[in-house]
This record gives sequence, structure tokens and C-alpha cells, in this order.
Amino acid sequence: MPTSMMPPIPEDSPMLCRAPRRKDEIPSSSSSGPQPEGLSDVVSDMFLSNKLSARDIARLARGGKHSEAKGVDSLAAAGASGRHPQNMARDIMRALLKKTKMPECTWFEVPCWDPATKDKTKYFLPFLLPHLVADQLFAGRSDWRMNPAKAPEIWNSFVQTCQTLNLDPDKCMPIGMHGDGVPFTKKQSLEIISWNVLGNPNNDRVPFTGISKAFCCKCACMGRCTWDTVMAIFAWSVKSLVAGQHPAVDHQGKLLPAELLSLARKPLAIQGVLCQIRGDLPFF
Repeated sequence: MPTSMMPPIPEDSPMLCRAPRRKDEIPSSSSSGPQPEGLSDVVSDMFLSNKLSARDIARLARGGKHSEAKGVDSLAAAGASGRHPQNMARDIMRALLKKTKMPECTWFEVPCWDPATKDKTKYFLPFLLPHLVADQLFAGRSDWRMNPAKAPEIWNSFVQTCQTLNLDPDKCMPIGMHGDGVPFTKKQSLEIISWNVLGNPNNDRVPFTGISKAFCCKCACMGRCTWDTVMAIFAWSVKSLVAGQHPAVDHQGKLLPAELLSLARKPLAIQGVLCQIRGDLPFF
């Protein structure tokens, strides 16, 4: 859903939507040591890693521009070149996301719990849908392929699953889901669902969604009102990945937003199948 159509989110919303990191190409080098990075890459990484504030990043970029460094113009212009510091973080993030291949989040209404009123309610949560991520990030790539010799047990399970679904293992990407909680205050934790490509264990996990544990439904359902909806959305997206085409309706059979509906029934760049579900004991 585009920003202009985004539903209003309360300040205490349990949503999680961290910006994806931009991975620009680094010039190749014949040496075996660390590859050189431009100033733009360095300050971008520092900003996305929360190592420096937006004001510090903009100041470094303006200094780099004054010294005729390349690739920092958009960062140096943040906050009207320093005249409006309150807009620096927004402008820097927009500049960094211009070239990203990561799709935008899709927002779905999920049953949650309001800690303030102690009552069941609904919030819009952001989701990075696996079929959209796979379609945009893995088109034309082969690093998702699994090496049977490195993981024979997973490979055998993957092949059996593909045979059951009438899929070609050589053209299908095996993925695994991971559920875990991470503390973000002394007393609260964030429940995060992510997934990764099993063919390359070095690939980063891709976030699917996240929610504060305090916002998981507590209407005597043991959290099922929240998690059943979250899992239904994940299953719907993975089924689209198995089918190899963009869906026309969402997990509830409702029409998708216009920007996603325009893709309906178009083929995905790659097919995929869920082969693993991992997590800690509370998640299971």
C-alpha cells in the first residue's frame, strides 16, 4: 500500500518495518584484502546501522561534497542542506531507498491486544511478502540453488516436497521460516517472523513481520487470534510462490490493493517451496 494510502497507525502500534539495507556494488579488486568502499557506502552503512545520527551523516556528506567526494550529493542535500534538520532522517532514508529492489510493505489488519484498554482490537501491520521479495530479488540469479552434497537430508526432503507438488527441483527455490523473540526493552520482547533461502546459508534472513509480545491477543486464545492471521498471510504468500504467479486476492479472498492487483496472475520470476520451520520453544 503506498504511503498516501497507508492507514493511520497509533503511536503505540506494534508494527515493525525496518528499512532494508541498500547493497550497492563494490568495485572489484585483485587483492585478497578488504574491498575499498566509497564515502557514500560508508556513511550509508553507519546510518542504517544506527551508529551515527542523521545530523552527523548529513554533516559528513556535506564535508565530503565540499572535498569533491563522489556519490554524496543526495545525502548532503538532506534537510534542505542542513537548514531543516528535523527532516534529515526522512530525506536520508528516501535517498538510500531509491535504488533498493526490496518491495514495499503490504499492510494487513490483524487482531491484536490493546495493553492500555486491556481489550481485543485490530491494528494494521506491515508485511514483506515472500512471493514479492523472491520475485524482485532473485530474478536472474542462481545463488539460491541448493547443493545436495552440503545438505543431503534437506535436499531429500526438498525433492520429495517438489515431487508431491509437481515442481522441478532445479527450478524451485527452497526456503525456511524462522520464528523467534528478541528483547527491545528490559521487560518487552518483539516476536519476529523471517525466512531465508536454504540453498545459501550465508544469505541474510528476510523479515516477514514482527509484533510486540504485549500486543499479541490475550482473549483466552493464547495468542491464536493474532498468530493464526499472521500465519494465514504467510501461507497465502508461500502458496503464491509455489504456484509461480501473483495472486489476485488476499488471504481472506478479498481483492488486493490496486498496485498489487495490477500484477494479478502474472508469472513470478521464480517458484519456491517452504521446506523448514525453525524457532525456539515458545514460538512452537
